[in-house]
Amino acid sequence: MNSIAKESNMKNLIMKKKGQFITILLLISVKIVLSSSMALILKQMIDILTYGNYREFCRFIFVAIVYFILSVVITVESTILNLSFFKYIGCSIRKGVFRNIIIKSVIEFREKKIGDFISRLNNEINIVESDCIANVLTIYADILSIIVACVLIFSINVKFAAVMLAIALLLLLTVTQLSNRAIKPRNKCIECMRNYNGKVKEYLTGYEVIKNFGIENPISVKFNKEVDLLENSIYQYGKVQASFEIISGYMNFAIMFLVIILGGFMTFRSVISIGSLIAIVQLLNGIISPVSDLSVRITKLKASRDVAKNLFESLTKEKEDTSEEKEVISSEIAFRDVVFSYDGNRNVIDHVSMVLEKGKKYSILGPSGSGKSTLYKLICQEYTNYLGDITIDGVEVRKLNQKSFHKMFSIVNQEVFLFNETLRENLILEREIPDAKIMEVTSLLGLQEMIEKRGMDYLINEDGNNLSGGEKCRIAIARSLLQDKQILILDEAFSSLDRIVADKIESDILNIDNLTVINITHKINEKILERYDEIVMIDKGKIEEKGKYHELMLEQNLLFKFCRN
Repeated sequence: MNSIAKESNMKNLIMKKKGQFITILLLISVKIVLSSSMALILKQMIDILTYGNYREFCRFIFVAIVYFILSVVITVESTILNLSFFKYIGCSIRKGVFRNIIIKSVIEFREKKIGDFISRLNNEINIVESDCIANVLTIYADILSIIVACVLIFSINVKFAAVMLAIALLLLLTVTQLSNRAIKPRNKCIECMRNYNGKVKEYLTGYEVIKNFGIENPISVKFNKEVDLLENSIYQYGKVQASFEIISGYMNFAIMFLVIILGGFMTFRSVISIGSLIAIVQLLNGIISPVSDLSVRITKLKASRDVAKNLFESLTKEKEDTSEEKEVISSEIAFRDVVFSYDGNRNVIDHVSMVLEKGKKYSILGPSGSGKSTLYKLICQEYTNYLGDITIDGVEVRKLNQKSFHKMFSIVNQEVFLFNETLRENLILEREIPDAKIMEVTSLLGLQEMIEKRGMDYLINEDGNNLSGGEKCRIAIARSLLQDKQILILDEAFSSLDRIVADKIESDILNIDNLTVINITHKINEKILERYDEIVMIDKGKIEEKGKYHELMLEQNLLFKFCRN
């Protein structure tokens, strides 16, 4: 199991950097004690000024400077350590979440919207970092600040401190009740942001379809609705937050005003000195602000709890694959009375039996919706709820792990994905492959002219939009061969290409020895069909006929009609 997956929750993440975390807590503690103690130094200095003791005043100036320097040093060290710690936290969570996404099976991946994954990697991780993990440290600092301030006020005057403590508790209860109202609007914001990300991804990915069909206006209307929902959720959450901040702010002001009035009376009666009053007012900031902040932070912590739980649970889902692994095919792929339905009502594959031998070339023909593409999806374990048996060298495919399919099979679809990297990187895909082998494979597929003209370091744009369809298709097939894939599945790979280009690429593929080719298509070129070892005609999920081209044409059944239409 990947090491990142073992860091399955926030506690484990923190414990991995336990020493650093404890050091941060200690630095926070020292910083708060130093900051609060400055109020006592200020008290002493004012009292000394009141009584006119010049020498003692100078001594406390020196003490104040030392305290100030210490506070600056501790603050700087604490900040740097904090940044380092959260860099580790952010990296660990992002790497773990991405790892969890990338190891999913195709079926698991398709169960979720890509927008959900994007939201998880961006918004939700940020929420967990700021509202959950960072809040733990800030809540600790707030609680410690309240405790230290209360203790110091008690050391100045017990009665005054008791009054302050009662006020602080009242304030805490009030703002907690107010801040709890923000949980639901905040969760709504998170949900709307997730939906918004999904629509952004969907509409930008479908840009060409939108333009081709002239549906810019209705799509804009739909997108605007998502924007309105998102912004309205932000507005509602903002209203709750703003009302809380306004009420909290004026309560803080009222409490401070009452303290000054109460302290003023006590000063007039010589119960406390002017220095003590100023120190109490100063320390009061260490109670009122943290109390107000504490309720907000606890609310955010509660609101982010479900997000954090789901996020950290996702890091525990990588399980050791105990199924069989098979790296090479030595004999055949066999279908034996296979039945499959997507919805449980209509059989997309209906009692199919056939054998695909290693090294041979197969053309699977049939009209759209006949079940051709479903065959390869069953072979590659994209769906496992079929009846009958599908075996590779006698081993049921459901018993093989996903790595087996990735090592043996390569699938080239109509839509070829290329990385925004160099031509070389798109060919070798993070592997060390000798230049001689690259040149051999690219020559087989007619890429020499492109390489000579542009070079191996030619940067391919996002989605390969600076290449022709034929070039993208050739690169996709070349990278499959460079990865030593034994079985090449072409799923309507040439349907969007010019007929001459498509025929040339298909012909080049058929020239490659020891490569098993399964070409799923509804387009035909009779001269090329002659070169296939077997043609399989499928209609309505059933194999209607199979055999060599000339044999089937003589029978004048489905293939004959298909070629003549």
